[in-house]
Amino acid sequence: MEGSDALSEINRLISGFLKGSYQQLDTSLFPNEYLDVVNSLNKLIFYVKEVYDFALELGKGNFDCDTPSRGNFLSFSLKDLYSKLNHLCWQSSEIARGSFDQSLDYMGDLSENFNNMIVAIKKREDSLRNSIIEIEKQKEAISVSYDAIMHIFEKMNEFIIVYKENEIFFSNKAFNDIHGNNKELNNLLKYILSLNAEKEQQEYYDYSSKKYFQVTVSSIYWKEVKNAFIATITDITKEKLSTQNLEKSAFQDNLTGLRNRQALMKDMKEVYDTIYPITFVFIDMDKLKFINDNKGHLFGDSYLRGFAKNISRLIGKKNTVYRLGGDEFLITFLGKSEALSKKTMLKIVEDFKVINANDEYFDYEFSYGLYTVTASNHLTLDEVIARADSLMYEQKKLKKRGV
Repeated sequence: MEGSDALSEINRLISGFLKGSYQQLDTSLFPNEYLDVVNSLNKLIFYVKEVYDFALELGKGNFDCDTPSRGNFLSFSLKDLYSKLNHLCWQSSEIARGSFDQSLDYMGDLSENFNNMIVAIKKREDSLRNSIIEIEKQKEAISVSYDAIMHIFEKMNEFIIVYKENEIFFSNKAFNDIHGNNKELNNLLKYILSLNAEKEQQEYYDYSSKKYFQVTVSSIYWKEVKNAFIATITDITKEKLSTQNLEKSAFQDNLTGLRNRQALMKDMKEVYDTIYPITFVFIDMDKLKFINDNKGHLFGDSYLRGFAKNISRLIGKKNTVYRLGGDEFLITFLGKSEALSKKTMLKIVEDFKVINANDEYFDYEFSYGLYTVTASNHLTLDEVIARADSLMYEQKKLKKRGV
């Protein structure tokens, strides 16, 4: 291969690489003076492909995947994140087995929510264990009499209700104090009275009080009433909200408040292959690097937050915008055709012109690529995102040429 042909082949490889191709050069076709360059390019492409495949697997939540090779300097940060997430999974499994001596100190805001959740669960378990121990002591110390049992029930923080077929024989002070004051637990009471079989730790959400409860129902012989039921109701609102906050942190972008790439994978797992059409719009901010370099990253962060707020408002409540990372965003239009999606995006572009004209600080400019998935052109999610990304870069190139 002549020198000019070698340079053309190298240029072709670089162009393909920038468009998402990971094809490598055949070193046997190149003169010796080009081998160092060719080998370096092949190695770089190999490293990038390793990082790309590794990131895809992590995005799917697959921690059993192969990690990039040891010499891959591009993967150091991703490997560190992989190690932390893997350890977090292990800690979660230990907690599920009852080990509450776990703590997290390397995941930012997620660490605080995670540690608070462990403390709340541990306190709840200790409280339940202490209640059980106390009840057992009472059983051993006194003969079983209904007056003694009711006395114990009255001292418990949990709600206790004894009933049969909508008739209540006993409810303890903890329940009566709340229900008697404002009747806010009427729906919970109706639900309890509808349970005519034993239930073990069943969760119930009461919309009127906006509280979560854990309900356990057991059979009991109450005085002269056979086949009655006793319901133990525990307020687990704090623990439930702590768990929800932990999940929210995992699926939310900390800077903009938008759903993140992991949330995109989760959402698409639920609707992909079931809803057609789905339009994906890949967005890249045109000026973020310039803003960061000239006005600082804090200004750049405000720029991203402002864009996220405006684009969320403009796409409407039925659609979702995700921040993939850096200056990259993705919009999903569920059930919207390509034509309607293009029309929507053209309107959004016009709306941003008005926003920019009235904003004294920011001038939001972005490029986007739009790709619609239908039953006839169905691709994998990764392939669809890659195509939308490629179309975005085509638009960006046209902008640079003034087209």
